[in-house]
Amino acid sequence: MPYKRKSGFQIGTSLQSKLMVPVFLAVMLPTTVVIACFYILLYAVLASPAAVAGDSMPLTLTISKLIWVSISAVPLAVLAIWCLAAEVTGRMVGPLNRITEEIEECLAGTRQPPLRIRPGDYLQDLVDQINRALEKRA
Repeated sequence: MPYKRKSGFQIGTSLQSKLMVPVFLAVMLPTTVVIACFYILLYAVLASPAAVAGDSMPLTLTISKLIWVSISAVPLAVLAIWCLAAEVTGRMVGPLNRITEEIEECLAGTRQPPLRIRPGDYLQDLVDQINRALEKRA
């Protein structure tokens, strides 16, 4: 029976929601540090004596435009990071749920091995090892 993938970037299970926060923070924290360093660099350039005296007006306008582009790009970056975290955790949690369900069915005698997961999901090696163990048991 083919396993149907849920549509969109949804949080499907409690395990996936527990994994989302660490994965999201693992990407967001370094991103935040880079943005903060970028801001400090821009502030140092804008607050330099040449910029304050007005000698570097083209540089100031360029940096000002760059700041606005950066500010508008941050929400898009956060959304992209969230979607990536949902995809990565979904490809880990989905197979775990599927493996658990299929092992319970095999133990209850309502299903015969081999276990199958969706193509492209992580943990394929684990499923292969479980299948070998179930074949030896049979």
